Amino acid sequence: MARITGAESTAGDDPEQAGVQLGKLLSSMPQTLLVIDDVWEEEQLRPFLIGAERRCVRLITTRNPSVLPAHAARITVDRMTYAQAQPVLTKGLPHLPEQAVIDDLVEATGRWALLLRIANRVMSDQLSTGADANDVGRRLLDRLRLHGPAASDPQKDFNLDDTDERNRAVRANLAAATELLPTDGEHRFAELGVFAEDEAVPIALVARLWEGAAGLDETTSRSLCRQMADLSLLSLDSSVPGGTVALHDVIRDHLRAELSARLSAVSAAFLDTLTSAGEGGPDWWTTRCEYLRNFLIAHLVDAERTPDAVALATDFRWVSMRLHHHGPTAPLRDLSLVPHADAAILASHLERAAHLLTPTTPPQALDAVLRSRVPGGAAWLAAADGALSGPALVDRWTPPDLPSSALLRTLTHQAPVEEMAFSLDGTRLATVDISGRVRVWDASSGAQVWELPRRSRMKELAFGNDGAHLLTVDGDGIVDGWDLTTGSELHQFFPGKCRAAAFSADGSRLFTALEDGAVTTWDTATGVRLNEFQEPVSSSGRLLVSQDGTTLVFSRRGGMRSYSCDAGTGGDLETLQGRPVAVTADGAHVATVQGGSVSIWSTSSSVRLQELRDCLDVTVAAFNADGTALATGNREGVVEVWDLATRTRTRRFHHGSLCSSLGFSADGLRLTSASMDKTVRIWDLATSSVQPQEIPVGVAAVSTDGSRIATVSRAGFSVWDSTSGVQVQRFARGDGPAGQELWFTPPFYGDPADLLSAAFTATGIHFAAAADRQTVGVWDATGTLLVQLTCAEPLEKVELSPLGAVRPIIGRCA
Repeated sequence: MARITGAESTAGDDPEQAGVQLGKLLSSMPQTLLVIDDVWEEEQLRPFLIGAERRCVRLITTRNPSVLPAHAARITVDRMTYAQAQPVLTKGLPHLPEQAVIDDLVEATGRWALLLRIANRVMSDQLSTGADANDVGRRLLDRLRLHGPAASDPQKDFNLDDTDERNRAVRANLAAATELLPTDGEHRFAELGVFAEDEAVPIALVARLWEGAAGLDETTSRSLCRQMADLSLLSLDSSVPGGTVALHDVIRDHLRAELSARLSAVSAAFLDTLTSAGEGGPDWWTTRCEYLRNFLIAHLVDAERTPDAVALATDFRWVSMRLHHHGPTAPLRDLSLVPHADAAILASHLERAAHLLTPTTPPQALDAVLRSRVPGGAAWLAAADGALSGPALVDRWTPPDLPSSALLRTLTHQAPVEEMAFSLDGTRLATVDISGRVRVWDASSGAQVWELPRRSRMKELAFGNDGAHLLTVDGDGIVDGWDLTTGSELHQFFPGKCRAAAFSADGSRLFTALEDGAVTTWDTATGVRLNEFQEPVSSSGRLLVSQDGTTLVFSRRGGMRSYSCDAGTGGDLETLQGRPVAVTADGAHVATVQGGSVSIWSTSSSVRLQELRDCLDVTVAAFNADGTALATGNREGVVEVWDLATRTRTRRFHHGSLCSSLGFSADGLRLTSASMDKTVRIWDLATSSVQPQEIPVGVAAVSTDGSRIATVSRAGFSVWDSTSGVQVQRFARGDGPAGQELWFTPPFYGDPADLLSAAFTATGIHFAAAADRQTVGVWDATGTLLVQLTCAEPLEKVELSPLGAVRPIIGRCA
């Protein structure tokens, strides 16, 4: 885009978005002819056709007419005519072969300009020694016929559109030319295949390549480049400092094929020579060579040095250098070459922030934006801090609008996702969206491995015990078993129209709540009814089953009460409060939702064991394998993980939209969430740091040294570590010492937060709050009430001075 309009793309690596931006820029320019050369696929062309229809004419060249838009005016450009080809073949020759030889050479080259030029230079080289023109022409013709496309039939017409014939013609012409090079010259020429096609490669780099591969010095290398250029094997530009060479894409493809097994070794020798000469690694981001900036990552990959390629492409200093010189598309292109999860994660962050990673004034401010908007690990941040020069704003915490660094991958669907299930070994994940589409994914790579033939809307799914089978229940109550290896349907049975259904963890049993009020257990392999009991399960609620298959949890019709019972008999029925959302693996505990809290109950005694507050609009939940942690997801897409021993939040993620399903991995190190935003996201719980809390804050105060932040809200008082974002003290409403609970009465006017205050005083942290319209209390960080004041008139505001003095503001006067 920069070459066309002078402006860098801010669309990341999304071709469609880049095309939209290009179209807008072309619309603002004078009448423009845009040449789009050598198009092979429709996807390559589509972004260049967006917008600017009145201001831009597109000229497209292609060997595949089917890629052209229907309205395009088509002009067939055939191969050169004989009259055009002969002058190219004979240009500058001191003597010409007889006409019949010329005619045969024109046809043997397919009248292709590239091959005509090479044939011309081969003859010119031979004629300069005084050789007979006819002999030179015939020897070349014999060589082309022996090794070219006419080898089996000299009378056969050479078809340029046939890939095999074209390759044989290129091979024959190049072989004829490289024979004229010095000893081993054909090997040196093949080694040029490590370089990019149609790019200006400094001759100094070619010299380093041949120094590492064959011990040539720069003088010899430059002489060899000149000879290759004279034979039209490459183009040489001596007008730029140091000189450059470039390879035609067809020739370069041939050289890559010739190198084949040697590509890795030759690439490695090239990189090692650069490094030993002090012109490269490990600090590659300091290079002044434009070619290396653009293609070094590709050379590292060719040398099979993937760890080095990953380390460099994900280094802050390399990304910064690429941004400053070529914009966000450059580091994204580098990362796309590296097959590694770290590269994919960084690429996703760069794509999301691409619109902000544009040139800044002053230029060095771009590094501060990169550090702020693209999260990374300790090495990334250390490199960023070392690269920043001059004053810069640096975030203490990750900005709230950035995705968590714990996000491992996102699985994208075409519709909102309703349910998901893991195989017992955790290697596969099955998902079903609201359209009924069921897909199976590799949980490690995120690759889709199977898709269920489209049926009616699916309600529940589970893996078989071996992970090779999938079980589904559709909206009509039909149960199917599927072979994931062959994709074939194994068996089917019909339990009846279901209000709710749930599989056991190993898929061996299905529990259904039927329309007639029966709760039934089925053998999924045979379709045989194992047992049944009567319970009027709510049609709007869920049927939950413990992992061991011993306990069922459900809600009855017409209420917000939950019930747990023996899965086999319906006995030992216990009544719980709230809507059931999760049950532990052993069936001992159940989580229910009521109001803004989540309660944990014992299924054997109906005793509420714990209550987790400030859990608003929870839609789903899940226990980890040992029942020590609970994950919750709500209507806003907020996913939280609670440590049940301490009743504290340990993780907080933003999925983006209403959470429809949650699940821990068997080892508890990963959490997977499904959402109505058409995605499933997998979160890393092992390495992610504790997430800063998000609460509505009315007043905040910062300690003198900046290490602590005190906040006041209607929920209570908190003290936070300003570096990590961890809550170090909390005094919530109702949690204080006996007789000192906080009850705030909303005023008749203004914001309730105006009646709260906090300060770091000489004697510690103090908080003040209005208990009612005329009463003010002051507490310390332990929740101890220090003083209580009564005012004669209604309060408007409360302030605390740094010395700890209370200043109630009454009406308009203090």
